[in-house]
Amino acid sequence: MSFLTSSNHPTVAEGDTVMIYIDYSTILAAQIDLSAKQSVIHTKKGPVSLKNLIGHRYGTKLTCKSGYVQILQPTPELWTKTLPFRTQILYLPDISMIVMHLDLKPGSLVGESGTGSGSLSHAIARTVAPSGHLYTFDYHDVRVQQARKEVVQHGLEDIITVQLADVYENGYGTLENHLDAVMLDLPMPWLAIPHAKKALKKGGSRVGSFSPCIEQVQRTCEELKKHGFSDLVTLECLMRPLEVKVMNMNSWQPPEVRAAGVDGDRRPKTPFSQISFSTAIIPKEVPGHSGFLTFASLF
Repeated sequence: MSFLTSSNHPTVAEGDTVMIYIDYSTILAAQIDLSAKQSVIHTKKGPVSLKNLIGHRYGTKLTCKSGYVQILQPTPELWTKTLPFRTQILYLPDISMIVMHLDLKPGSLVGESGTGSGSLSHAIARTVAPSGHLYTFDYHDVRVQQARKEVVQHGLEDIITVQLADVYENGYGTLENHLDAVMLDLPMPWLAIPHAKKALKKGGSRVGSFSPCIEQVQRTCEELKKHGFSDLVTLECLMRPLEVKVMNMNSWQPPEVRAAGVDGDRRPKTPFSQISFSTAIIPKEVPGHSGFLTFASLF
């Protein structure tokens, strides 16, 4: 099962990556490999035999010892929730802003460094498919080998090319004047700006950078301006959840209302009556900063 498959009601086959939904907070990714030693996944709902998943339609509920699990078709969003961490990853709020601000669309040619755990890579691949391509670079050989393996398992080998390279030193190789967009997720992105400029097409190509510290953003912006980039913008995605609670408060009643009572009841009334209502409030603790996103154009 490719992450790009859109056919109606596909069924699980050997070699597929499937998402096993257990509950809202627990989703597991499993590779249907009958030659592997682990043929059963143990969950809090009970054991799940990978062999027994073959032939079932995606979306099927399977009864287990203590409830049921559901087989879901793989998507970049679900992969982000379940992937094996090799580095700190980007999550959906930042990913959605990156895809939008880089102006990605089917047919776009994109450079990414570094690959890391591949969370962003899957989202970019789905966006640029079927005619676009993602060239993703990482300097760490083990991460590169694992990313290449996952690209094949997920049916993305025609969309993603994973390369072992240090873009600080070697840039983007033969991709000069070839890319529509470049995304930098590096400790020192300013060192890669000259190489990104060489790889980008002229006439409105986009570059993006993710950095956790504002000092990194400052140096990156200085380098972008130095190399002729324009339309610089830096933003931050912050989650602000709202909690719905029932609030109680006293409501003052005018004398004429108290005198009338309720339904003609003229018994003495207090100046205040208590009312209850539901409202949304901001919790005392709000999830904190993840990183700054910086974008610019090259004309």
